[in-house]
Amino acid sequence: CKAEGCPWRIHASRLSTTQLICIKKMNATHTCDGAVHTSGYQATRSWVAGIIKEKLKLFPSYKPKDIVNDIKQEYGIQLNYFQAWRGKEIAKEQLQGSYKEAYSQLPVFCEKIMESNPGSLATFTTKDDSSFHRLFVSFHASLYGFQQGCRPLLFLDGIALKSKYQGTLL
Repeated sequence: CKAEGCPWRIHASRLSTTQLICIKKMNATHTCDGAVHTSGYQATRSWVAGIIKEKLKLFPSYKPKDIVNDIKQEYGIQLNYFQAWRGKEIAKEQLQGSYKEAYSQLPVFCEKIMESNPGSLATFTTKDDSSFHRLFVSFHASLYGFQQGCRPLLFLDGIALKSKYQGTLL
């Protein structure tokens, strides 16, 4: 306990052959309100990410409010919504990779499309600061079908993307 004068202490070490932790010495007596004070500062976002990673893999729609409830029930620690949300974001990035990594793989993605589907088009452009601007993909079968069988009338429809990096899908 970090409260001045409180005798609560614990000494533990990890067993070398497993992930288990062995408690060597413990004084469980608090003279402060530490035993009842379980606000979220005790749990870091990285710790939350580590705890929820496996469950997030099984249930991708795991909501921050459910994370708050589960951590409270299993560990007795009260998180706020933002801590749970940020922990989920860290866990998602650990499982799926970051957006930055995904955008950096676009050149290879375009090459693989054209290599595996001859006659297809796949190109992307960047802005002046080398950040992503747009991507165009059209497979050979779609191009051929459009050229051979479509009326000379074209409509485009767009939908707004609701993610960290917003844009429009046409």
